[in-house]
Amino acid sequence: MSKKKKIMSLSEYVSEKGKPKGKAKNTPKEPKKFASQRCFHSHPALPIKDGLVVYGGSCSSPVIKDADIYVGFDWGMGSFSQMYPWHDGEAFLFKIPDMGVPSNVAEFKLMIHYIAENIVAGKKIHMGCIGGHGRTGLVMAALIKHMTGEVDATNYVRKHYCKKAVESAKQIDWLYKNFKIKKAKPAKTFSTVGFSDSPGQQSLWYEDKYNVMKSQSSRDTSDMLDSDKQIHHIPVTGSVWGSNRKK
Repeated sequence: MSKKKKIMSLSEYVSEKGKPKGKAKNTPKEPKKFASQRCFHSHPALPIKDGLVVYGGSCSSPVIKDADIYVGFDWGMGSFSQMYPWHDGEAFLFKIPDMGVPSNVAEFKLMIHYIAENIVAGKKIHMGCIGGHGRTGLVMAALIKHMTGEVDATNYVRKHYCKKAVESAKQIDWLYKNFKIKKAKPAKTFSTVGFSDSPGQQSLWYEDKYNVMKSQSSRDTSDMLDSDKQIHHIPVTGSVWGSNRKK
């Protein structure tokens, strides 16, 4: 009758045999390390005048966590406690297509006026799109022109906030037409951005020169371009997107 082999624990094995060579078969692999730092992580506050500033970056994961007001321009806007009426503060979505421009100029100018009023009142404001460059830069340029009269507002934002601000020729022309802001060279000429408006459904936005197109998706999302619904209150699972302005 063969002698029963003693089963050692791992610590006993290491103590007796030394550290085992190689990795055990079931040892989990080390996760791959990716650079998580993106451009918007290093965006400085944009100085306006008299010590007033505004913050910009991503509306889905803003670096600033203590803003009084969050303004998003992309459907990927994250969930903030300020979206609920029982919390102080405010968060709202003002949709602008990637590489595109606002469809309702009058509402946009009212938003600029509202943001300016709150900055002067001492409120901390963060605005963002996906990377905090194109649409965020457009809004910042309009805000600078509105609050300071600076006609070269696009280059001002690029110098004091990020050189990638205001990406498309369409945005440059729109700022000139509606705010008389001096034209500058666009930071980009083409963009392909994917975003999901619900799980498993994705739409792609393209701009080539002045055409903004939306690809076919598994359901009709044409209402997303409705200029009469510029600011939205959109119920989604686990959160509410929209304005919490106290009246």
